[in-house]
Amino acid sequence: MAGYSKLRRMAYKLSVHPLWGMLVYLLIVLNTLILAADQHPAIYETLNSIEQINQGLNIFFIVEQSLKVFGLGWRTVLQEKINVMDLVVTGLSSLQLIIKSQSGAFNALPCLRILRLFRLFVSGDDNEKSVSLIMASFFQSLQIFLAFCFLFVMNIYVFSIIGMILFQQQLKFSDDKLDLASGTSPRHNFDTLGNSFNTVFTVMLRQHWNQVWYKCYLAVGGVAHLYFLLLLIIG
Repeated sequence: MAGYSKLRRMAYKLSVHPLWGMLVYLLIVLNTLILAADQHPAIYETLNSIEQINQGLNIFFIVEQSLKVFGLGWRTVLQEKINVMDLVVTGLSSLQLIIKSQSGAFNALPCLRILRLFRLFVSGDDNEKSVSLIMASFFQSLQIFLAFCFLFVMNIYVFSIIGMILFQQQLKFSDDKLDLASGTSPRHNFDTLGNSFNTVFTVMLRQHWNQVWYKCYLAVGGVAHLYFLLLLIIG
């Protein structure tokens, strides 16, 4: 029991030692630089070296987290959110070592260690408050962005339904002439909801919009002008 307590004290002293923390920070930066050095197409020698360094960093970070948990205890470690993130990232890295998969999904896991760069900016109360403000601003902006995306998709959906009402099965052409009897639908049409959605989105991107507009005009007449004017202005 005395030996266990001694080992735990040693792990605690090492985990909180400034030099050990500096080493961890340096290796986090090194890990980021190594990941940034990856290239395509990869040279075999370079790829092999990067893989070996990644494996070494994997093992180091696993040992570092194990020492922290052993020395400080789970309760102390889990009190800080940044430690929780470190544990999750290290756990995923451990999963990569266990599986030893060569698929892209698991080769991408080392990129998650870049998240540990946040630790470089969280070294005091002021910095923690700054990071909290940044994250709060990020999530607030994300909510606004998602609301915009929802309105954008709903706008496309509404114009898609209107387009189907006006132009469904009306865009049939043969040799660039309207032929409802034996003609075929062009690439951009309103025959199905999917095709209508794609056509509206394409027009909103201002790609081939004039061609689609003209064919709709040939099919149904002047009402196409009103539809596309509203689509281009509102969309």
